[in-house]
Amino acid sequence: MRLIKNTTELIGIKDQNIIISLVLKLTLISSFKQNLITLHH
Repeated sequence: MRLIKNTTELIGIKDQNIIISLVLKLTLISSFKQNLITLHH
């Protein structure tokens, strides 16, 4: 959480929820793609 807070302060975005939601979306998408790759192989 400290890293996210520092990143938001660095970028200048006050709302941490935006960053958290973006990180969650990227994590879900990457894991979903990995699952698709493993399923196909």
